[in-house]
Amino acid sequence: MQSLRTTILLMLLSTFAAGSLMAQKVNTDYDKKADFSHYKTYTWAREPNIQNPLLRQRVKDDIDTQLTAKGWQLVPDNADVAISANGATKDQQTLETF
Repeated sequence: MQSLRTTILLMLLSTFAAGSLMAQKVNTDYDKKADFSHYKTYTWAREPNIQNPLLRQRVKDDIDTQLTAKGWQLVPDNADVAISANGATKDQQTLETF
């Protein structure tokens, strides 16, 4: 019985470990010559286009947190920078055999 539990536990751990190795691809684009030290305010030009409302809010909150930590302030209009975020997912079928 103990051997069966150990085997199941090892299978679960290996499954979680394999899943964590698949990294997300993140693309960013910005003007490499821009001096961001002059920017102090930002607004959302377009909030994240993500179907899942919880994930959409998390992305928005994470971006807000990072910019606030850099001293930027979220304003409704007349901002130095307008932020736009987009999210995409892709279904991919895999077959794993043991």
